[in-house]
Amino acid sequence: MMKEERFSYNGLSVIDHRVITLIGNIQGREFNVTINPSNDKNYININLANQLLIPELSIGVKKNIFDKNECKISDLQVTIGHYDYISQFHVVRMDRNTDIILDQPWFKDLGIFMLNIKKQVLTFPYKGKMVMFRDEKSK
Repeated sequence: MMKEERFSYNGLSVIDHRVITLIGNIQGREFNVTINPSNDKNYININLANQLLIPELSIGVKKNIFDKNECKISDLQVTIGHYDYISQFHVVRMDRNTDIILDQPWFKDLGIFMLNIKKQVLTFPYKGKMVMFRDEKSK
């Protein structure tokens, strides 16, 4: 059984339901990708977002009920190995070990997949081939 831990994003401490942690790439920068199917949005750490070259037209800002700016980046390409994923990411403050969280929108876009939680392996078809993601900690 996976150890239940707590981590923080957007200033809230939450139970860690991370399924797999991977190494990804955006604009030539390596970062940690966490696959976590417990939320309805994909997230990017504000520290990583500030380092990227993002066209202004891709950034949407609106006021939320906490009177803070909620920022999201549209059409951001995340690469993991030979797999590319383009989606909208909400910019939030997270702990230093979390750069990107792929969540329910990613799973919905992914379609059919096979997940072995015990071995922390995710397999799915992509461009006519099978792709396998294995948790970085279990390698």
